[in-house]
Amino acid sequence: MPQKHAWNTRSDARLARLRRRGFSWETIAFAFRLNRTTVIRRGMRIGLRLPPRPLPLPPDPGLTDPARDPLRAGHPLSWGLLTAGTLLEGVPYPWPPAPQDEEEEASVCAARAEEPARAAPLAPASARRGRAGAGVEVAHAPSA
Repeated sequence: MPQKHAWNTRSDARLARLRRRGFSWETIAFAFRLNRTTVIRRGMRIGLRLPPRPLPLPPDPGLTDPARDPLRAGHPLSWGLLTAGTLLEGVPYPWPPAPQDEEEEASVCAARAEEPARAAPLAPASARRGRAGAGVEVAHAPSA
């Protein structure tokens, strides 16, 4: 069974110093040779909090115009708003990569327009065979 850590003013000061320097809870827990949750709880008890998020940049004046065109999928502003405060915060928009300029965007749209339409998926095999109860009405022949 793990030993209980005896917290004192010296260890509290060390914990606060490491956190102020920007170390993660995981790194501090490793330095103390303790569980991460133990270190987080002690940090919260002595008044340590998560470092504040950096302030967002002011919006581009062109983006606040209500008559502007809609933003493309993956635009840094819309993607940033969707992922703020989640695990995806700061991660670039996933595949497919967003076009970099209007010419590239126009070529991508033209290529998508030329793609053949995908066929509708087939019905389940039981429905194609005409089994009763498979979503297909089965006509019964009159008995003679």
